[in-house]
Amino acid sequence: MTYRERRIAKAQRLRDWAAKREEKADAAYNAARGVSEQIPFGQPILVGHHSEKRHRRMLSSIDSNMGKSIEHHNKAEEMQRRADNIEAAAKHAIYSDDGDAIQRLEKQIAALEAKRDELKAINASARKKGHLDTGDTEKLSGEMLDALISWRK
Repeated sequence: MTYRERRIAKAQRLRDWAAKREEKADAAYNAARGVSEQIPFGQPILVGHHSEKRHRRMLSSIDSNMGKSIEHHNKAEEMQRRADNIEAAAKHAIYSDDGDAIQRLEKQIAALEAKRDELKAINASARKKGHLDTGDTEKLSGEMLDALISWRK
């Protein structure tokens, strides 16, 4: 099994765990909802009444189940996020045991060298003229243009 396959398998395990956590969150929420439906809306605790203990237990149960529901839901979201990150990294990464690793690395090197040559040409043009032309700035990405502007300040 390649490293990429192991990473994808881990992402799938995380997604399965997240689904189980969502089921637990739903079950805890439904339990809290079921208990809360037994208490009339706005019913105060009748201190000293025979129902006081039961009412307090029910409120405690609602609080506990809602807390569990939120905890399970947050953990499920975290696992989904981790799985998404793993899959995104596996999609773009080049691993040493990939069959086409050499070709992908050569392609990436060629793209970076082309970008470098383009930036060198823009720099040479700017040095020669003493400023950047609008034609040169159109070739730059927003981040690169912001970085150049910040250097001028």
